[in-house]
Amino acid sequence: MAREHVIHKVTVAAATASATITAGHDFGAHTQMRCGIRVTAVTGTAPTLDVKLTHSVDDGNNYDDMAPVFAQRTAAGQSERIDITTTIFTGDILIDYTIGGTATPTFTFTVYFYAV
Repeated sequence: MAREHVIHKVTVAAATASATITAGHDFGAHTQMRCGIRVTAVTGTAPTLDVKLTHSVDDGNNYDDMAPVFAQRTAAGQSERIDITTTIFTGDILIDYTIGGTATPTFTFTVYFYAV
């Protein structure tokens, strides 16, 4: 089994609204990348967090979802890793997250990118 190492991470602190943020550009010519998510803090009533990654190889003109997507997060301490296989990880990678719930749901989470 190949050894993995973190090549990049993005932390989103106390997010209260849905957003799309840039994770990075040109992660290199890997044939596989493992991505992880870890939720460290949650507030609100019935909070939900949906996170997906999108990828562009044409300077941000078009974006495609990177499959698979993370399962919905609802509590602190939840984490998951997914494997994404492609031919190359150049271009922009975005983190697209949606927050739901009532009583001002707030999430703090980190998305990790591992070379495999």
